[in-house]
Amino acid sequence: MKNLFIIDDDELIHEMVSFSLAPLENRMMLRFFQELGPFENTDPPDIILSDLRLRNSKGEDTLKKIRSLFPSVPLIVMSGVEPLELEKWRSDYALAAFILKDDLLHRLKSIIDSIGN
Repeated sequence: MKNLFIIDDDELIHEMVSFSLAPLENRMMLRFFQELGPFENTDPPDIILSDLRLRNSKGEDTLKKIRSLFPSVPLIVMSGVEPLELEKWRSDYALAAFILKDDLLHRLKSIIDSIGN
């Protein structure tokens, strides 16, 4: 079973992700966090979905912190707006995908499927 970390401080996003990934529940364990770390007493993630803007981190700092903890785990980033630095961040932080929050319900399952296989 794949272990997916969802890092976002908005409870509505947690609900949207759960709804969107319900068809994958037999092969995906969802773990929700409202901020970056500590991630104690849990298996390491196979995939990470994170907002860029969290209570304890914003923008590139979020990406740096995630990569310092999990350097090679596929990372999907979501945000309400597309950052100007996105193309640079794609290569600097090896982003598996970027999703606008408006597209989350429509695109997340297919992105997870493509990474998970």
